[in-house]
Amino acid sequence: MRQFVWAGSCFVWACMCVWAGEGAAPEKPSLETLIRQLSDDAFEVREAAETELGKRGEEARAAVVAGLSHEDPEVRQRCRRIDRMLIAKHAEAAYVEAVHAHWPKNLESGRLTGPLLGAVLRNEAEGEASKAGAGRSAMAWNATDFGFTDMKGLQDSDGHWDAMRLGAERPADVDLTALTLLSYLGSGHTEKVGAYKLIVRSSVGWLIERQREDGAVRMAGWTQVDGVSHALAGLALAEASGMARVPETKVAAQRAVDYALAGHLVVKDGQPFGFSRVPLAVQPDLFTTTLFVMHLKSAKVAGLAVKPEAFEGAIRFLDAVEHKESKRYAWIPGGKPSVQASFMACLARQFMGSKKEELLPYAEAALADFAGPTTGQAESDELTNWIGTLVLFQQGGELWKTWNEKLKGSLCSEQGKANAGKSGQWSGCGAGFASSLNALCLEVYYRYLPLLKD
Repeated sequence: MRQFVWAGSCFVWACMCVWAGEGAAPEKPSLETLIRQLSDDAFEVREAAETELGKRGEEARAAVVAGLSHEDPEVRQRCRRIDRMLIAKHAEAAYVEAVHAHWPKNLESGRLTGPLLGAVLRNEAEGEASKAGAGRSAMAWNATDFGFTDMKGLQDSDGHWDAMRLGAERPADVDLTALTLLSYLGSGHTEKVGAYKLIVRSSVGWLIERQREDGAVRMAGWTQVDGVSHALAGLALAEASGMARVPETKVAAQRAVDYALAGHLVVKDGQPFGFSRVPLAVQPDLFTTTLFVMHLKSAKVAGLAVKPEAFEGAIRFLDAVEHKESKRYAWIPGGKPSVQASFMACLARQFMGSKKEELLPYAEAALADFAGPTTGQAESDELTNWIGTLVLFQQGGELWKTWNEKLKGSLCSEQGKANAGKSGQWSGCGAGFASSLNALCLEVYYRYLPLLKD
């Protein structure tokens, strides 16, 4: 009977089109009609209405959001699916605009602002930012098990961690999943061994599912690839591959390496010259370059094939952003030096085998510019905490002692607090990112063997 009614409706609709004039386009159904059709007796009508609402884009956003509280569970489910798709479309468009407009300007002035990593960058002058993650409860992480119990309970059934659900302002699920996976791997959990091997296995699988045919890892539904997101995902896949030797993971990790060189290694005057955040671009930057150095060095250690020009290009670019007189670094050639850039450059140099004494004055200058690591406070910068910890642990001596005392004091004082996932400068990163980065800070004691040459 339901199919008969639907068929009759189609016949009437067809007649109306004919009556309106041969070849005349039918009037588009209203948003209210489309929402109502999401609970139609006919499956085809429900599917068509969902597709049409998705095509309407931001025009349909208010109606879709209202449908999230509809009495019909299928309407709620379909509206939830449409809403996530619209968020992803908006985020990708904002990402493209932000990277091309705000990212170079911020790097030139020495600032690295906005939500963390692959989340959409926000210019300081931007008026309104999405508050999708606002008001959600922050998780408390535990220094004993690095918050793994908390993060396990917050992992989605498909193996990833939802950045917006955990307080981020924009979709950055690839970044958060990669960083969280790195924290598990750093504590010895792999796809084969460890109390959290199923968690590791499912998150590795989710990253592989996000991988395109050319090897790029990106947000589901996105056509654009964020070099920062890909570098983090590639780093996680490389370490997972090296630790467990699972054939499928190894294949995916190698494909991620191949894409990094084909899609993001910049060539200038016929020579490799750093890495760009935007695929096939000619504007490399230190932030993206450093993450790719970490990715590719880990891949090489894991036994994957990495062409030497990747590191040659990184060294050439680091030389171009170095301010030798002040012993500091800038994000881009001609840019203003910053503490974050200096720590990033030191880390990249470490991974490529620089001598400890060569980097000492740069590490000292960076520490002098940075008051020291804090967590959970308004001025906290969780990313710089992690990068600085990696750099100064390798330096050792008084520099590490000074840094380590502040780091331990701050982390332990925040342990167990309801706002332990809060971050300051990186206000858009949310509890998930903050907890993963805090865990990575704690793991530095055994995660990396000495990298610097005496």
